[in-house]
Amino acid sequence: MNATDSKQNGAAAAEEVLPLAERLALAQEIVAKPRFRALCFWNWPAAISVTEDALPGIARALQVHGGRHGFQLGAKLCPTPQSRKKYFDFSVRTETPRAT
Repeated sequence: MNATDSKQNGAAAAEEVLPLAERLALAQEIVAKPRFRALCFWNWPAAISVTEDALPGIARALQVHGGRHGFQLGAKLCPTPQSRKKYFDFSVRTETPRAT
């Protein structure tokens, strides 16, 4: 791999990030689909309000419960490494482990 390849890969990665309006529209479309409603959002309120603050939660639900396609869609909705670290850090436990 040379410098040209790395520049092209970096440009391709930068192009994959959707604008906020498109991510919100995509999230609204995903939440309305019966397949993802049954897999990921069955315990959410019936009328989910899709806002910028809700995108990381929607992305996490998709990536954890939505299978491969859901994982890819979740990456489109919330593409930043900071948000992944914030919402996917499973090392922090809030509950005490059960005795076996």
